Amino acid sequence: MSNSYRHPPLLAKMAASLQVFSQGRFILGYGAGWQEDEYRAYGYEYPAPKIRIAQMVDGIKVMRALWTGGQDGKPVTYQGEYYQVKDAYCEPRPEPPPPVMIGGDGERYLLRAVAEHGDWWLPYARTTEVLRHKLDVLRDHCRAVGRDLATIRKAYTCIVFLDRDRQAAIQRAGKRVENTEQPVFAGDPAALRDYLAERIELGFDHFPLVFPRFPETDDIKLFVDEVLPAFR
Repeated sequence: MSNSYRHPPLLAKMAASLQVFSQGRFILGYGAGWQEDEYRAYGYEYPAPKIRIAQMVDGIKVMRALWTGGQDGKPVTYQGEYYQVKDAYCEPRPEPPPPVMIGGDGERYLLRAVAEHGDWWLPYARTTEVLRHKLDVLRDHCRAVGRDLATIRKAYTCIVFLDRDRQAAIQRAGKRVENTEQPVFAGDPAALRDYLAERIELGFDHFPLVFPRFPETDDIKLFVDEVLPAFR
């Protein structure tokens, strides 16, 4: 969820309800927003990245104030740089408060926000070398704010073109395999096992994968049969 698309105090209430409905399994994926054409199309302001990230941080602060404040039925008041609430209630109270997974990997401001405010981190799809560098930057930010990098859970998402025939998978991916900045995976089960193992070694342990052939499920079945057992 982009910070700009829902007023954070309202989103706090929505997330609190979902946390109760899911019996404590809700994770709030949150970001500063990046799709400028969508912002323009719907009339949202699109300030500079530094400001959008600051707004995201203030949004996290006001949501956590609503989730954890106001004990014994008392209302919550919060005064931030961009968001404020006065005598506000957030019921039912989420127990535990939803973890916040911050998406993005900008090194100067975004990763600093992850170090200070993120429970989880979700970078863009990257090569192993770039991920290792991003982790080093995040580690430096954590050190600067007195936090252990290990306390941040790390997730990784990727588009997967999977086939027993590696060349068939590459052909199916088409020009997307040429995107070296945000790469997709295209290959056979053995290669995908190695691909995921490299990221697990870096510290990632949660993998929301996208299979573009859906509603065809032959690639998903191949994943379940020949990739997933290696990680159970």
